[in-house]
Amino acid sequence: MALYQSELVKVLKFLHTYVRRDSSILMLGVQKILIDPESFEKIINRMGIPYDDEKWEKIKIEGGKNIGTFSLFEVFGYNDVHALDISDYEGADILVDLNIKISEEHRRFDFVMNIGTLEHVFNVATAMDNIFELTEPEGYILNIGPAAGYVDHGFFSFSPGFFEDYYRKNGCEILDIFLELINDKTEYEKWHSYYTEDCRLFDDWEGEMGLQRYLDRICKCDEIGRVQVWSLVKKNSDRNQLSYPIQRIYQ
Repeated sequence: MALYQSELVKVLKFLHTYVRRDSSILMLGVQKILIDPESFEKIINRMGIPYDDEKWEKIKIEGGKNIGTFSLFEVFGYNDVHALDISDYEGADILVDLNIKISEEHRRFDFVMNIGTLEHVFNVATAMDNIFELTEPEGYILNIGPAAGYVDHGFFSFSPGFFEDYYRKNGCEILDIFLELINDKTEYEKWHSYYTEDCRLFDDWEGEMGLQRYLDRICKCDEIGRVQVWSLVKKNSDRNQLSYPIQRIYQ
């Protein structure tokens, strides 16, 4: 799991917009931070996201390009940050197998980030329920997962409707859902990504097949190697029993 420059900027923008500095954050998996510190600093300054200058300078001196995920979040004022994984070999502090329903004793978090984990969990429905349960009511869930071009990267690739239909069925507010089109003919740390508008708009523009027609046009551009789907939702309340949807376009 990793956040390279263009993704990290977008994640920080979501945090800055929706999450208080005293909130609790849970990552699924410890994210590798793949950035050029000088370029990233210019971008953050331009976006106007406040950060701790002293902590940032210390990170650059001590870590160079090997910036730790927990340290980076502290730079932006988030001190209650945790990572969940099936083992602790990458430094996760909460050890859980997402294939198995979690117990009610598990702590809940204000912001839960699934960035490249869900596709590796075979029991994906249980994993989605666990992510829901790990989130506080009125908390936020960010999912980033493969949509195309990731053959054998994980067990699954996801359509935007997978996240939209599940979260709507369970009473969440969908704040954003879009595609990330990745130009991976560049250096790994400097991938150039292009982001679509909200995927829900395509049905209004061109009907049920609007999104597919859009992607067909985009894929003719030979720089695009992979596609990821992003969804950001707000959990409005708890559910005694989580429900699984029928795919909306076939209802």
